[in-house]
Amino acid sequence: MPDKIKSSCFLIRVQDQNNQTIDRGTGFFINDEGNFLSAGHVFKRQDCTYLAEIESNVYPITTIFHEYVDQDHYTDRIYHDLVIGMVNFKSEHFLSLANEKPTISTSLNLSGFNRPDAKSKEADISIFNTYNSKVDVAGVVKVNREIDDFFQITNVIKIVEVPLYVAGLSGGPITIGNVCYGTLCTISECLQSRYIIEKLKEFKIPFTQSETSLNTDHNDQ
Repeated sequence: MPDKIKSSCFLIRVQDQNNQTIDRGTGFFINDEGNFLSAGHVFKRQDCTYLAEIESNVYPITTIFHEYVDQDHYTDRIYHDLVIGMVNFKSEHFLSLANEKPTISTSLNLSGFNRPDAKSKEADISIFNTYNSKVDVAGVVKVNREIDDFFQITNVIKIVEVPLYVAGLSGGPITIGNVCYGTLCTISECLQSRYIIEKLKEFKIPFTQSETSLNTDHNDQ
């Protein structure tokens, strides 16, 4: 696992009104100004405080953009599970983003902070891990039973499920080499980086776009 990826990532602590950690996720820097990406569902609780744990220090998080739609309530073909934020920390390590989607069966890594194992109940215990997976042949469909409709999601990468305890990995980078192709949202679904790039441009947030040379898919958004 490349040191650059580990150094770009940090643990996100979700604390209740009693300052107790009740959940966690992963964020990673995309520039040296403190801007980061994570999954929107990590930040879904409005009554909680969100903190970044970096090099044993804790920093408050400012949310710049947040979108999250519950899995059963989609009304369009766009996957909504993203946070763009800011931490008052100048990171020397950050990830570049690919403006392409890797093709089926391409190997990739997913990284982030999760519990040592499924039996660990302590939310304070998190360890950085990297797991291997690959792009799956299946697509992603969301069913909304309230309106009796379904939606083929276009801006997502479906990956082969990895036998792991995923809690805490949400928001972590999906990478090939040191290049980020998306953020982990569920055990088998990742938000595409090229969708994220459009959001970063919209909010005029600096980032580095990678010059990739993989066999990638330019047709599926």
